[in-house]
Amino acid sequence: MECRRFLLATVVGLLLLSCGVRNPRHTRSNGDGLQMSQPTAADFSKEDLPTYYYTEGLRLATAENNYNGALELFHHALEIDSLYAPAYFEAANAYAQLDSIPQALEYSIRAHELDTANIWYKDLLGRLLIFAQRFSDALPLYEELVVDAPFNAENYRSLAALLYLDHQPSAAIALLDSAEYKFGPLDEFVILKRQLLIETGQIKRAIREAETYLLNNPFEIRPMLALADLYGYNGDDSLRRITLKRVLKLDSTNLPALLELSDFYRKHDNAPAFFATTKRIFATPQLNVEQKVEMFENITRDRDFYRQYYPQLNTIAANLILQYPDQWPAIELYGQHMILFGHIQQALDLFKAQLDKPELAAQAFPPVIEIENYLNHPDSVARYIDLALEMFPQNTSFLIQQAGILQQKQQTKEARKVLKTALETTDNDSVRSVVFGIMGDLYHLENNLRKTFAYYDKALALHYDNPLVLNNYAYFLSIEKRDLDRALEMAIRANELEENNSTYLDTYAWVLFQAGEVAEAKKVMQQALSLDRTDSPELLVHYGDILWALGDKFMASIYWKRAKEAGYDPEIIDAKLKLSESAAP
Repeated sequence: MECRRFLLATVVGLLLLSCGVRNPRHTRSNGDGLQMSQPTAADFSKEDLPTYYYTEGLRLATAENNYNGALELFHHALEIDSLYAPAYFEAANAYAQLDSIPQALEYSIRAHELDTANIWYKDLLGRLLIFAQRFSDALPLYEELVVDAPFNAENYRSLAALLYLDHQPSAAIALLDSAEYKFGPLDEFVILKRQLLIETGQIKRAIREAETYLLNNPFEIRPMLALADLYGYNGDDSLRRITLKRVLKLDSTNLPALLELSDFYRKHDNAPAFFATTKRIFATPQLNVEQKVEMFENITRDRDFYRQYYPQLNTIAANLILQYPDQWPAIELYGQHMILFGHIQQALDLFKAQLDKPELAAQAFPPVIEIENYLNHPDSVARYIDLALEMFPQNTSFLIQQAGILQQKQQTKEARKVLKTALETTDNDSVRSVVFGIMGDLYHLENNLRKTFAYYDKALALHYDNPLVLNNYAYFLSIEKRDLDRALEMAIRANELEENNSTYLDTYAWVLFQAGEVAEAKKVMQQALSLDRTDSPELLVHYGDILWALGDKFMASIYWKRAKEAGYDPEIIDAKLKLSESAAP
Protein backbone atom coordinates (compact mmCIF):
# COMPACT_ATOMS: atom_id res chain seq x y z
CA MET A 1 0.00 0.00 0.00
CA GLU A 2 2.90 2.33 0.84
CA CYS A 3 4.38 1.62 -2.59
CA ARG A 4 1.09 2.47 -4.30
CA ARG A 5 0.85 5.82 -2.48
CA PHE A 6 4.42 6.62 -3.52
CA LEU A 7 3.76 5.59 -7.12
CA LEU A 8 0.52 7.57 -7.29
CA ALA A 9 2.36 10.70 -6.11
CA THR A 10 5.17 10.00 -8.59
CA VAL A 11 2.81 9.53 -11.53
CA VAL A 12 0.78 12.66 -10.80
CA GLY A 13 4.02 14.60 -10.32
CA LEU A 14 5.38 13.38 -13.65
CA LEU A 15 2.16 14.32 -15.42
CA LEU A 16 2.05 17.82 -13.96
CA LEU A 17 5.71 18.33 -14.81
CA SER A 18 5.13 17.27 -18.39
CA CYS A 19 2.03 19.38 -18.94
CA GLY A 20 3.68 22.80 -19.19
CA VAL A 21 1.67 24.88 -21.62
CA ARG A 22 4.35 27.15 -23.04
CA ASN A 23 4.94 26.47 -26.72
CA PRO A 24 8.07 27.56 -28.60
CA ARG A 25 7.16 30.19 -31.17
CA HIS A 26 8.87 31.57 -34.23
CA THR A 27 9.50 35.31 -34.18
CA ARG A 28 9.12 37.15 -37.42
CA SER A 29 11.98 38.94 -39.11
CA ASN A 30 12.24 40.82 -42.39
CA GLY A 31 15.61 39.18 -42.97
CA ASP A 32 17.72 42.32 -43.52
CA GLY A 33 17.43 44.08 -40.15
CA LEU A 34 15.52 47.03 -41.63
CA GLN A 35 12.50 48.42 -39.78
CA MET A 36 9.27 47.80 -41.66
CA SER A 37 6.12 49.82 -41.23
CA GLN A 38 3.32 47.88 -39.53
CA PRO A 39 -0.03 47.59 -41.36
CA THR A 40 -3.19 48.65 -39.54
CA ALA A 41 -6.74 47.25 -39.51
CA ALA A 42 -7.74 49.86 -42.10
CA ASP A 43 -5.43 48.16 -44.62
CA PHE A 44 -7.51 44.95 -44.60
CA SER A 45 -10.88 43.93 -45.94
CA LYS A 46 -13.51 42.58 -43.56
CA GLU A 47 -12.81 39.05 -44.72
CA ASP A 48 -9.09 39.41 -43.87
CA LEU A 49 -9.54 41.21 -40.54
CA PRO A 50 -9.62 37.98 -38.45
CA THR A 51 -6.22 37.07 -39.89
CA TYR A 52 -4.89 40.57 -39.17
CA TYR A 53 -6.08 40.53 -35.55
CA TYR A 54 -4.76 37.00 -35.14
CA THR A 55 -1.28 37.80 -36.47
CA GLU A 56 -1.06 41.03 -34.47
CA GLY A 57 -2.12 39.14 -31.33
CA LEU A 58 0.52 36.52 -32.07
CA ARG A 59 3.15 39.27 -32.43
CA LEU A 60 2.21 40.80 -29.08
CA ALA A 61 2.35 37.40 -27.38
CA THR A 62 5.64 36.23 -28.90
CA ALA A 63 7.65 39.41 -29.30
CA GLU A 64 6.43 41.39 -26.29
CA ASN A 65 4.96 38.77 -23.91
CA ASN A 66 1.89 41.01 -23.79
CA TYR A 67 -0.71 38.31 -23.27
CA ASN A 68 -3.54 40.58 -22.17
CA GLY A 69 -3.10 42.71 -25.28
CA ALA A 70 -2.91 39.58 -27.41
CA LEU A 71 -6.13 38.24 -25.92
CA GLU A 72 -7.96 41.44 -26.81
CA LEU A 73 -6.92 41.02 -30.46
CA PHE A 74 -7.79 37.30 -30.52
CA HIS A 75 -11.24 38.17 -29.20
CA HIS A 76 -11.64 40.76 -31.98
CA ALA A 77 -10.82 38.06 -34.52
CA LEU A 78 -13.39 35.70 -33.00
CA GLU A 79 -16.08 38.38 -32.90
CA ILE A 80 -15.76 38.62 -36.67
CA ASP A 81 -15.27 34.89 -37.32
CA SER A 82 -16.46 32.62 -34.50
CA LEU A 83 -15.08 29.57 -36.34
CA TYR A 84 -11.48 30.86 -36.56
CA ALA A 85 -9.68 27.92 -34.88
CA PRO A 86 -6.13 29.45 -34.76
CA ALA A 87 -7.44 32.37 -32.66
CA TYR A 88 -9.03 29.96 -30.17
CA PHE A 89 -5.75 28.03 -29.98
CA GLU A 90 -3.58 31.11 -29.38
CA ALA A 91 -6.11 32.54 -26.92
CA ALA A 92 -5.86 29.26 -24.98
CA ASN A 93 -2.07 29.61 -24.97
CA ALA A 94 -2.30 33.21 -23.76
CA TYR A 95 -4.72 32.31 -20.96
CA ALA A 96 -2.38 29.49 -19.94
CA GLN A 97 0.53 31.93 -19.76
CA LEU A 98 -1.60 34.05 -17.41
CA ASP A 99 -2.39 30.94 -15.30
CA SER A 100 -6.09 31.23 -16.18
CA ILE A 101 -6.47 27.50 -16.72
CA PRO A 102 -10.31 27.28 -16.83
CA GLN A 103 -10.42 29.87 -19.64
CA ALA A 104 -7.44 28.27 -21.39
CA LEU A 105 -9.20 24.91 -21.27
CA GLU A 106 -12.44 26.39 -22.64
CA TYR A 107 -10.71 27.94 -25.66
CA SER A 108 -8.51 24.87 -26.23
CA ILE A 109 -11.57 22.58 -26.32
CA ARG A 110 -13.17 24.86 -28.91
CA ALA A 111 -10.02 24.90 -31.09
CA HIS A 112 -9.86 21.10 -30.99
CA GLU A 113 -13.57 20.79 -31.85
CA LEU A 114 -13.06 22.97 -34.90
CA ASP A 115 -10.03 20.97 -36.10
CA THR A 116 -9.79 17.53 -34.52
CA ALA A 117 -6.93 16.47 -36.80
CA ASN A 118 -4.58 19.27 -35.73
CA ILE A 119 -1.81 17.74 -33.58
CA TRP A 120 -0.88 21.07 -31.95
CA TYR A 121 -4.46 21.67 -30.83
CA LYS A 122 -4.72 18.13 -29.51
CA ASP A 123 -1.37 18.39 -27.71
CA LEU A 124 -2.29 21.63 -25.95
CA LEU A 125 -5.69 20.31 -24.93
CA GLY A 126 -4.12 17.15 -23.53
CA ARG A 127 -1.63 19.09 -21.44
CA LEU A 128 -4.31 21.46 -20.15
CA LEU A 129 -6.54 18.54 -19.16
CA ILE A 130 -3.64 17.04 -17.23
CA PHE A 131 -2.90 20.38 -15.61
CA ALA A 132 -6.56 20.54 -14.52
CA GLN A 133 -6.18 16.91 -13.28
CA ARG A 134 -8.92 15.71 -15.62
CA PHE A 135 -6.94 12.56 -16.28
CA SER A 136 -9.77 10.40 -17.64
CA ASP A 137 -10.55 13.07 -20.28
CA ALA A 138 -6.87 13.33 -21.24
CA LEU A 139 -6.44 9.58 -21.74
CA PRO A 140 -8.15 9.20 -25.16
CA LEU A 141 -6.33 12.29 -26.48
CA TYR A 142 -2.93 10.79 -25.63
CA GLU A 143 -3.96 7.47 -27.17
CA GLU A 144 -4.44 9.45 -30.39
CA LEU A 145 -1.24 11.47 -29.92
CA VAL A 146 1.07 8.45 -29.74
CA VAL A 147 -0.36 7.44 -33.14
CA ASP A 148 -0.40 10.92 -34.67
CA ALA A 149 3.05 11.90 -33.32
CA PRO A 150 4.87 8.56 -32.91
CA PHE A 151 8.31 10.10 -32.36
CA ASN A 152 7.37 12.30 -29.42
CA ALA A 153 8.66 10.38 -26.38
CA GLU A 154 6.84 12.65 -23.94
CA ASN A 155 3.47 11.46 -25.25
CA TYR A 156 4.36 7.86 -24.39
CA ARG A 157 5.31 8.72 -20.84
CA SER A 158 2.14 10.76 -20.33
CA LEU A 159 -0.03 8.01 -21.76
CA ALA A 160 1.64 5.38 -19.56
CA ALA A 161 0.99 7.50 -16.49
CA LEU A 162 -2.63 8.05 -17.52
CA LEU A 163 -3.13 4.31 -18.08
CA TYR A 164 -1.83 3.63 -14.59
CA LEU A 165 -4.24 6.18 -13.13
CA ASP A 166 -7.00 4.46 -15.11
CA HIS A 167 -6.13 1.19 -13.30
CA GLN A 168 -4.41 -0.32 -16.35
CA PRO A 169 -0.85 -0.94 -15.06
CA SER A 170 -0.23 -3.86 -17.42
CA ALA A 171 -1.15 -1.72 -20.43
CA ALA A 172 1.12 1.03 -19.12
CA ILE A 173 4.04 -1.41 -18.82
CA ALA A 174 3.43 -2.74 -22.35
CA LEU A 175 3.40 0.81 -23.71
CA LEU A 176 6.67 1.63 -21.94
CA ASP A 177 8.21 -1.54 -23.38
CA SER A 178 7.25 -0.30 -26.84
CA ALA A 179 8.61 3.17 -26.10
CA GLU A 180 11.94 1.75 -24.88
CA TYR A 181 12.25 -0.28 -28.06
CA LYS A 182 11.67 2.85 -30.12
CA PHE A 183 13.60 5.47 -28.11
CA GLY A 184 15.98 3.44 -25.99
CA PRO A 185 16.02 3.29 -22.15
CA LEU A 186 15.24 6.93 -21.38
CA ASP A 187 15.33 7.74 -17.65
CA GLU A 188 11.70 8.81 -17.54
CA PHE A 189 10.61 5.46 -19.02
CA VAL A 190 12.88 3.36 -16.81
CA ILE A 191 11.87 5.02 -13.54
CA LEU A 192 8.14 4.84 -14.20
CA LYS A 193 8.24 1.26 -15.46
CA ARG A 194 10.30 0.13 -12.48
CA GLN A 195 7.67 1.45 -10.07
CA LEU A 196 4.88 -0.14 -12.09
CA LEU A 197 6.68 -3.48 -12.05
CA ILE A 198 7.08 -3.27 -8.27
CA GLU A 199 3.41 -2.50 -7.76
CA THR A 200 2.30 -5.34 -10.01
CA GLY A 201 4.59 -7.77 -8.17
CA GLN A 202 7.05 -8.20 -11.03
CA ILE A 203 10.09 -7.42 -8.89
CA LYS A 204 12.27 -10.16 -10.40
CA ARG A 205 11.64 -8.75 -13.87
CA ALA A 206 12.49 -5.27 -12.63
CA ILE A 207 15.73 -6.64 -11.16
CA ARG A 208 16.64 -8.41 -14.42
CA GLU A 209 16.08 -5.25 -16.43
CA ALA A 210 18.06 -3.13 -13.97
CA GLU A 211 20.95 -5.64 -14.00
CA THR A 212 20.96 -5.68 -17.82
CA TYR A 213 21.01 -1.89 -17.93
CA LEU A 214 23.99 -1.80 -15.55
CA LEU A 215 25.90 -4.33 -17.63
CA ASN A 216 25.75 -1.84 -20.46
CA ASN A 217 26.27 1.22 -18.21
CA PRO A 218 28.51 -0.05 -15.38
CA PHE A 219 29.53 3.35 -14.02
CA GLU A 220 26.13 5.05 -13.72
CA ILE A 221 25.30 5.58 -10.06
CA ARG A 222 21.58 6.37 -10.19
CA PRO A 223 20.51 3.04 -11.75
CA MET A 224 22.89 1.29 -9.36
CA LEU A 225 21.05 2.84 -6.41
CA ALA A 226 17.75 1.82 -7.98
CA LEU A 227 19.00 -1.76 -8.27
CA ALA A 228 19.96 -1.73 -4.58
CA ASP A 229 16.40 -0.65 -3.76
CA LEU A 230 15.01 -3.48 -5.87
CA TYR A 231 17.17 -6.01 -4.05
CA GLY A 232 15.76 -4.60 -0.82
CA TYR A 233 12.18 -5.00 -2.08
CA ASN A 234 12.99 -8.60 -2.96
CA GLY A 235 14.60 -9.34 0.42
CA ASP A 236 18.08 -9.83 -1.10
CA ASP A 237 19.86 -7.95 1.70
CA SER A 238 23.35 -9.17 0.91
CA LEU A 239 23.03 -8.10 -2.75
CA ARG A 240 21.62 -4.78 -1.62
CA ARG A 241 24.62 -4.19 0.66
CA ILE A 242 27.10 -5.23 -2.05
CA THR A 243 25.48 -2.89 -4.58
CA LEU A 244 25.51 0.05 -2.16
CA LYS A 245 29.20 -0.56 -1.45
CA ARG A 246 29.76 -0.64 -5.20
CA VAL A 247 28.20 2.82 -5.40
CA LEU A 248 30.51 4.09 -2.66
CA LYS A 249 33.55 2.75 -4.50
CA LEU A 250 32.60 4.99 -7.40
CA ASP A 251 31.63 7.91 -5.14
CA SER A 252 32.63 7.63 -1.48
CA THR A 253 30.47 10.65 -0.55
CA ASN A 254 27.28 9.51 -2.27
CA LEU A 255 24.65 10.53 0.27
CA PRO A 256 21.74 8.25 -0.82
CA ALA A 257 24.05 5.22 -0.66
CA LEU A 258 25.39 6.21 2.75
CA LEU A 259 21.88 6.76 4.10
CA GLU A 260 20.62 3.42 2.78
CA LEU A 261 23.68 1.57 4.05
CA SER A 262 23.32 3.18 7.48
CA ASP A 263 19.67 2.13 7.60
CA PHE A 264 20.65 -1.39 6.51
CA TYR A 265 23.20 -1.77 9.30
CA ARG A 266 20.78 -0.37 11.90
CA LYS A 267 18.08 -2.88 10.96
CA HIS A 268 20.60 -5.74 11.05
CA ASP A 269 21.99 -4.69 14.46
CA ASN A 270 25.49 -4.19 13.08
CA ALA A 271 26.40 -1.34 15.43
CA PRO A 272 30.09 -0.90 14.41
CA ALA A 273 29.23 -0.65 10.70
CA PHE A 274 26.20 1.55 11.46
CA PHE A 275 28.24 4.10 13.42
CA ALA A 276 31.11 4.05 10.93
CA THR A 277 28.66 4.86 8.12
CA THR A 278 26.74 7.40 10.21
CA LYS A 279 29.95 9.30 11.02
CA ARG A 280 30.57 9.65 7.28
CA ILE A 281 27.04 10.98 6.80
CA PHE A 282 27.49 13.57 9.55
CA ALA A 283 30.78 14.66 7.99
CA THR A 284 29.26 15.36 4.57
CA PRO A 285 28.63 18.97 3.53
CA GLN A 286 25.64 17.81 1.49
CA LEU A 287 23.49 18.03 4.62
CA ASN A 288 23.05 21.23 6.62
CA VAL A 289 23.10 21.42 10.40
CA GLU A 290 19.29 21.27 10.74
CA GLN A 291 19.15 18.06 8.67
CA LYS A 292 21.92 16.47 10.73
CA VAL A 293 20.21 17.41 13.99
CA GLU A 294 16.97 15.88 12.71
CA MET A 295 18.86 12.70 11.81
CA PHE A 296 20.39 12.53 15.29
CA GLU A 297 16.97 12.96 16.89
CA ASN A 298 15.55 10.16 14.72
CA ILE A 299 18.44 7.85 15.62
CA THR A 300 18.03 8.50 19.34
CA ARG A 301 14.24 8.25 19.43
CA ASP A 302 14.67 4.75 20.83
CA ARG A 303 15.87 5.53 24.37
CA ASP A 304 17.20 2.00 24.95
CA PHE A 305 19.38 2.33 21.84
CA TYR A 306 20.45 5.78 23.03
CA ARG A 307 21.58 4.45 26.42
CA GLN A 308 23.26 1.38 24.98
CA TYR A 309 25.36 3.32 22.50
CA TYR A 310 25.87 6.53 24.43
CA PRO A 311 29.66 6.72 23.81
CA GLN A 312 29.28 6.42 20.03
CA LEU A 313 26.39 8.87 19.92
CA ASN A 314 28.29 11.24 22.18
CA THR A 315 31.13 11.24 19.65
CA ILE A 316 28.71 12.12 16.84
CA ALA A 317 27.11 14.93 18.89
CA ALA A 318 30.53 16.29 19.89
CA ASN A 319 31.75 16.22 16.29
CA LEU A 320 28.60 18.04 15.24
CA ILE A 321 29.29 20.94 17.57
CA LEU A 322 32.91 21.02 16.36
CA GLN A 323 31.61 21.28 12.79
CA TYR A 324 29.14 24.02 13.65
CA PRO A 325 30.48 25.84 16.75
CA ASP A 326 28.29 28.91 16.15
CA GLN A 327 25.12 27.18 14.94
CA TRP A 328 22.41 27.05 17.58
CA PRO A 329 20.83 23.72 16.46
CA ALA A 330 24.15 21.92 17.07
CA ILE A 331 24.73 23.70 20.39
CA GLU A 332 21.21 22.98 21.61
CA LEU A 333 21.46 19.34 20.58
CA TYR A 334 24.73 18.81 22.45
CA GLY A 335 23.40 20.59 25.53
CA GLN A 336 20.23 18.46 25.59
CA HIS A 337 22.35 15.36 25.01
CA MET A 338 24.45 16.16 28.10
CA ILE A 339 21.36 16.96 30.22
CA LEU A 340 19.76 13.64 29.29
CA PHE A 341 22.73 11.76 30.70
CA GLY A 342 23.02 13.81 33.86
CA HIS A 343 25.81 16.19 32.89
CA ILE A 344 23.79 19.22 33.99
CA GLN A 345 26.69 21.50 34.91
CA GLN A 346 28.51 20.86 31.61
CA ALA A 347 25.34 21.71 29.69
CA LEU A 348 24.91 24.87 31.75
CA ASP A 349 28.52 25.90 31.03
CA LEU A 350 27.97 25.27 27.32
CA PHE A 351 24.86 27.46 27.18
CA LYS A 352 26.46 30.19 29.31
CA ALA A 353 29.38 30.31 26.87
CA GLN A 354 26.94 31.49 24.17
CA LEU A 355 25.67 34.49 26.14
CA ASP A 356 28.56 36.67 24.94
CA LYS A 357 27.63 36.02 21.30
CA PRO A 358 24.98 38.55 20.21
CA GLU A 359 23.64 36.25 17.50
CA LEU A 360 23.10 33.36 19.97
CA ALA A 361 22.32 35.06 23.30
CA ALA A 362 18.55 35.24 22.80
CA GLN A 363 18.44 31.47 22.25
CA ALA A 364 20.91 30.65 25.04
CA PHE A 365 19.26 32.58 27.87
CA PRO A 366 16.14 30.33 28.18
CA PRO A 367 18.06 27.06 28.81
CA VAL A 368 20.45 28.87 31.19
CA ILE A 369 17.49 30.20 33.20
CA GLU A 370 15.71 26.84 33.05
CA ILE A 371 18.76 24.91 34.34
CA GLU A 372 19.48 27.42 37.09
CA ASN A 373 15.85 27.10 38.18
CA TYR A 374 16.12 23.28 38.10
CA LEU A 375 19.26 23.53 40.29
CA ASN A 376 17.23 25.67 42.73
CA HIS A 377 19.43 28.74 42.32
CA PRO A 378 16.79 31.52 42.62
CA ASP A 379 19.35 34.32 42.79
CA SER A 380 21.03 33.10 39.60
CA VAL A 381 17.66 32.76 37.89
CA ALA A 382 16.77 36.36 38.74
CA ARG A 383 20.22 37.61 37.68
CA TYR A 384 20.10 35.92 34.26
CA ILE A 385 16.56 37.11 33.60
CA ASP A 386 17.69 40.66 34.40
CA LEU A 387 20.68 40.24 32.05
CA ALA A 388 18.40 38.88 29.33
CA LEU A 389 16.07 41.87 29.65
CA GLU A 390 19.01 44.28 29.55
CA MET A 391 19.94 42.85 26.17
CA PHE A 392 16.40 42.18 24.94
CA PRO A 393 14.04 44.55 26.78
CA GLN A 394 11.11 43.80 24.47
CA ASN A 395 11.40 40.00 24.61
CA THR A 396 8.01 38.76 25.80
CA SER A 397 9.34 35.38 26.90
CA PHE A 398 11.89 36.93 29.25
CA LEU A 399 9.28 39.31 30.63
CA ILE A 400 6.99 36.37 31.39
CA GLN A 401 9.85 34.55 33.11
CA GLN A 402 10.58 37.64 35.20
CA ALA A 403 6.94 37.80 36.22
CA GLY A 404 7.16 34.13 37.23
CA ILE A 405 10.07 34.87 39.57
CA LEU A 406 8.13 37.72 41.16
CA GLN A 407 5.09 35.44 41.47
CA GLN A 408 7.18 32.88 43.39
CA LYS A 409 8.20 35.68 45.78
CA GLN A 410 4.51 36.61 46.23
CA GLN A 411 5.28 40.04 44.72
CA THR A 412 2.03 40.04 42.76
CA LYS A 413 1.75 43.77 42.04
CA GLU A 414 5.29 43.94 40.64
CA ALA A 415 4.60 40.82 38.57
CA ARG A 416 1.49 42.44 37.08
CA LYS A 417 3.49 45.49 36.03
CA VAL A 418 5.93 43.26 34.17
CA LEU A 419 3.07 41.38 32.49
CA LYS A 420 1.47 44.63 31.34
CA THR A 421 4.76 45.45 29.60
CA ALA A 422 4.69 41.98 28.03
CA LEU A 423 1.19 42.65 26.69
CA GLU A 424 2.44 45.86 25.08
CA THR A 425 5.29 44.05 23.31
CA THR A 426 3.25 41.33 21.58
CA ASP A 427 0.26 41.08 19.29
CA ASN A 428 0.30 37.27 19.31
CA ASP A 429 -3.00 35.99 20.69
CA SER A 430 -1.48 32.75 22.03
CA VAL A 431 1.14 34.71 23.98
CA ARG A 432 -1.44 37.20 25.22
CA SER A 433 -3.54 34.24 26.39
CA VAL A 434 -0.59 32.97 28.42
CA VAL A 435 -0.10 36.42 29.96
CA PHE A 436 -3.77 36.76 30.89
CA GLY A 437 -3.65 33.28 32.42
CA ILE A 438 -0.72 34.27 34.65
CA MET A 439 -2.59 37.47 35.61
CA GLY A 440 -5.46 35.25 36.75
CA ASP A 441 -3.03 33.15 38.81
CA LEU A 442 -1.65 36.31 40.45
CA TYR A 443 -5.12 37.46 41.47
CA HIS A 444 -5.81 34.00 42.88
CA LEU A 445 -2.78 34.42 45.15
CA GLU A 446 -4.57 37.53 46.46
CA ASN A 447 -7.83 35.54 46.91
CA ASN A 448 -9.57 37.77 44.35
CA LEU A 449 -11.67 35.15 42.59
CA ARG A 450 -13.69 37.66 40.58
CA LYS A 451 -10.60 38.99 38.83
CA THR A 452 -9.04 35.51 38.67
CA PHE A 453 -11.94 34.16 36.64
CA ALA A 454 -12.24 37.37 34.60
CA TYR A 455 -8.63 37.04 33.42
CA TYR A 456 -9.03 33.32 32.76
CA ASP A 457 -12.02 34.19 30.57
CA LYS A 458 -9.87 36.72 28.68
CA ALA A 459 -7.17 34.10 28.20
CA LEU A 460 -9.58 31.48 26.84
CA ALA A 461 -11.32 34.00 24.59
CA LEU A 462 -8.00 34.59 22.83
CA HIS A 463 -6.86 30.97 22.77
CA TYR A 464 -9.21 28.39 24.20
CA ASP A 465 -6.76 25.50 23.92
CA ASN A 466 -4.49 26.81 26.67
CA PRO A 467 -4.14 23.68 28.82
CA LEU A 468 -2.69 25.43 31.89
CA VAL A 469 -5.52 27.98 32.07
CA LEU A 470 -8.14 25.29 31.42
CA ASN A 471 -6.71 23.17 34.23
CA ASN A 472 -6.40 25.97 36.78
CA TYR A 473 -9.82 27.40 35.94
CA ALA A 474 -11.44 23.97 36.29
CA TYR A 475 -9.71 23.27 39.60
CA PHE A 476 -10.57 26.59 41.21
CA LEU A 477 -14.19 26.24 40.09
CA SER A 478 -14.30 22.78 41.65
CA ILE A 479 -12.89 24.14 44.92
CA GLU A 480 -15.73 26.67 44.91
CA LYS A 481 -18.20 23.94 43.85
CA ARG A 482 -19.63 26.16 41.12
CA ASP A 483 -20.16 25.75 37.36
CA LEU A 484 -19.11 22.10 37.67
CA ASP A 485 -20.37 21.21 34.18
CA ARG A 486 -18.13 23.89 32.70
CA ALA A 487 -15.26 22.84 34.96
CA LEU A 488 -15.62 19.24 33.77
CA GLU A 489 -15.60 20.34 30.13
CA MET A 490 -12.40 22.35 30.68
CA ALA A 491 -10.68 19.56 32.63
CA ILE A 492 -11.45 17.06 29.87
CA ARG A 493 -10.07 19.43 27.21
CA ALA A 494 -6.89 20.10 29.21
CA ASN A 495 -6.22 16.35 29.35
CA GLU A 496 -6.91 15.96 25.64
CA LEU A 497 -4.36 18.68 24.89
CA GLU A 498 -1.71 17.25 27.22
CA GLU A 499 -2.07 13.55 27.87
CA ASN A 500 -0.56 11.70 30.84
CA ASN A 501 -0.12 14.86 32.92
CA SER A 502 -0.62 13.83 36.56
CA THR A 503 -1.61 17.35 37.66
CA TYR A 504 -4.26 17.70 34.96
CA LEU A 505 -5.59 14.22 35.75
CA ASP A 506 -5.79 15.18 39.42
CA THR A 507 -7.92 18.20 38.49
CA TYR A 508 -10.16 16.04 36.30
CA ALA A 509 -10.61 13.54 39.14
CA TRP A 510 -11.33 16.27 41.65
CA VAL A 511 -13.98 17.88 39.44
CA LEU A 512 -15.62 14.44 39.04
CA PHE A 513 -15.48 13.99 42.82
CA GLN A 514 -17.14 17.36 43.47
CA ALA A 515 -19.77 16.51 40.84
CA GLY A 516 -20.65 13.28 42.68
CA GLU A 517 -18.98 10.92 40.18
CA VAL A 518 -16.88 9.38 42.95
CA ALA A 519 -16.24 5.93 41.44
CA GLU A 520 -15.08 7.49 38.17
CA ALA A 521 -12.98 9.98 40.14
CA LYS A 522 -11.18 7.06 41.81
CA LYS A 523 -10.21 5.55 38.44
CA VAL A 524 -8.84 8.85 37.12
CA MET A 525 -6.97 9.56 40.37
CA GLN A 526 -5.35 6.12 40.27
CA GLN A 527 -4.05 7.00 36.79
CA ALA A 528 -2.76 10.35 38.09
CA LEU A 529 -0.91 8.65 40.96
CA SER A 530 0.66 6.09 38.63
CA LEU A 531 2.05 8.90 36.45
CA ASP A 532 3.18 11.16 39.29
CA ARG A 533 6.95 11.13 39.86
CA THR A 534 7.02 13.78 42.62
CA ASP A 535 5.00 12.04 45.36
CA SER A 536 2.71 15.09 45.30
CA PRO A 537 0.98 15.54 48.68
CA GLU A 538 -2.04 17.13 46.96
CA LEU A 539 -2.65 14.03 44.88
CA LEU A 540 -2.28 11.79 47.93
CA VAL A 541 -4.74 13.75 50.06
CA HIS A 542 -7.23 13.94 47.19
CA TYR A 543 -7.08 10.18 46.73
CA GLY A 544 -7.59 9.74 50.46
CA ASP A 545 -10.69 11.95 50.32
CA ILE A 546 -12.09 9.93 47.42
CA LEU A 547 -11.46 6.65 49.22
CA TRP A 548 -13.16 8.03 52.34
CA ALA A 549 -16.22 8.99 50.31
CA LEU A 550 -16.33 5.43 48.92
CA GLY A 551 -16.30 4.01 52.45
CA ASP A 552 -12.70 2.72 52.40
CA LYS A 553 -11.71 4.48 55.63
CA PHE A 554 -8.62 2.38 56.35
CA MET A 555 -6.94 3.07 52.97
CA ALA A 556 -8.04 6.71 53.16
CA SER A 557 -6.09 7.11 56.40
CA ILE A 558 -3.04 5.45 54.80
CA TYR A 559 -2.99 8.00 51.95
CA TRP A 560 -3.61 10.93 54.30
CA LYS A 561 -0.62 9.86 56.39
CA ARG A 562 1.50 9.62 53.26
CA ALA A 563 0.37 13.14 52.28
CA LYS A 564 1.43 14.41 55.73
CA GLU A 565 4.86 12.78 55.33
CA ALA A 566 5.17 14.38 51.88
CA GLY A 567 4.65 17.87 53.36
CA TYR A 568 0.90 18.51 53.35
CA ASP A 569 -0.45 20.82 56.10
CA PRO A 570 -0.32 18.61 59.23
CA GLU A 571 -3.25 20.36 60.94
CA ILE A 572 -5.56 19.52 58.03
CA ILE A 573 -4.34 15.93 57.91
CA ASP A 574 -4.61 15.48 61.67
CA ALA A 575 -8.21 16.69 61.52
CA LYS A 576 -8.97 14.14 58.79
CA LEU A 577 -7.29 11.35 60.75
CA LYS A 578 -9.18 12.29 63.91
CA LEU A 579 -12.41 12.11 61.95
CA SER A 580 -11.36 8.72 60.61
CA GLU A 581 -10.58 7.41 64.09
CA SER A 582 -13.90 8.63 65.51
CA ALA A 583 -15.73 6.88 62.69
CA ALA A 584 -13.95 3.58 63.30
CA PRO A 585 -16.19 0.78 64.60
